[in-house]
Amino acid sequence: MKNNKSEEELVSIIIPNYNHSEYLGRSIRSALNQTYKNIEIIVVDDGSTDNSLRIAEQYEKNGVHLIKKRHTDQQDTCNVGVSRSKGKYFVFLDADDLLHPQYVELTLEHFKKNPSKAFVYTQHVRFGVVNILFRSQKYDPCELYVTSNNFITSTSLMKKEVYEQNGGHSVSIPYFYDYDFYLTLAENGFEGVLLDKPLFFYRKTDGHSVSNKKPFEALLMYYQIRKRHSKLAKRLSLLQKMRLSGHYCSLLFFSIYHRIPKIAQHYCKRFAYKTFLKKSEEKLEDDWVHMLAVLDKDK
Repeated sequence: MKNNKSEEELVSIIIPNYNHSEYLGRSIRSALNQTYKNIEIIVVDDGSTDNSLRIAEQYEKNGVHLIKKRHTDQQDTCNVGVSRSKGKYFVFLDADDLLHPQYVELTLEHFKKNPSKAFVYTQHVRFGVVNILFRSQKYDPCELYVTSNNFITSTSLMKKEVYEQNGGHSVSIPYFYDYDFYLTLAENGFEGVLLDKPLFFYRKTDGHSVSNKKPFEALLMYYQIRKRHSKLAKRLSLLQKMRLSGHYCSLLFFSIYHRIPKIAQHYCKRFAYKTFLKKSEEKLEDDWVHMLAVLDKDK
């Protein structure tokens, strides 16, 4: 892809941050090192109390825009970032995650091949406490709804107008708000497309996932989110509805036994693993391990 800025679409990389000073610089550098050059990088700081602001300010000389706001939540922080962005397309990059150098270039190329789609998502690497390649499946809105399996990460290249037309992230959803938004898109007829390359690096730390820390609350939240999207449920096949009823039976079982924490926790963790982590895991090849080591350098 040519890098003549006058002929290219502007792409916004939005980095929502709250107290991630340990990793923020690495995330910013992975954005600055994109092979596609017509980008703007926006760090939206959600009232951090650590050293985040000083770190972000060091990159303003590189053209990084810093937005400071009072502390609210991640959803609001993302929405503020999109509202202040100027690109036709944007991508969220959490302050502890990393982008492959060709992320923007390749996802934008894929967009050009699929102009009717609302967003492009990729395979991703999980690193930190584990080093695993997760292979997401091809886009299927009904499968997304039925399995409670958010095979689309929050980091996808999306059309800004689509995000705004659909209201952005709901601030009424405390977590899994990205899953809720992808269901909103599907319900309103906006679909995504998979680029079958691992171009995003998701940092996994101990206790990082809500599904691991609060499996019962996570299960309830998935149930509540699906209740919000009844129009999408009408598109399900009989087989898919049978699978969905199985999930609801499991939820009922947990509801009955939730007063017995040890039993509830045991079964919720088993169910959470089967439901939330239904992705193909592969060992990382040496080339990817080396690239990850380069991207995740402290300096």
